[in-house]
Amino acid sequence: MQSRGEALDQSLPQLAAVLSAALPGAVQVEREGGLLRHSDRIKQLSVDTGEFRFLLQRQGSALQAVVSHEVGGIVLKSEKLPAAEWLIQLGERLRQIAVNAEQINPALARLLGADGQR
Repeated sequence: MQSRGEALDQSLPQLAAVLSAALPGAVQVEREGGLLRHSDRIKQLSVDTGEFRFLLQRQGSALQAVVSHEVGGIVLKSEKLPAAEWLIQLGERLRQIAVNAEQINPALARLLGADGQR
């Protein structure tokens, strides 16, 4: 039976694709290889959610998961987590962002007028 970390490692390309599509500009994917050797294997996945940066980094055969609290480009705190906990915290943060967007969008629509014109 595989661990949750191994399952995350195997599903990392799909996770990176979904996050990149959902959060354009907030997700950075670094793949293994160099100029002459391209690989589809992901070396590092970084998701910037505003105050928090979620980083998965391959170290040998393992994934290191880190959540950093950043304000104004300064890292206030970094915490290494098990991969499963990292994924849970990322999901919670993305839910918070979605709720905030749902609250902001109607207010913005009212400000701009229902049809976006003044």
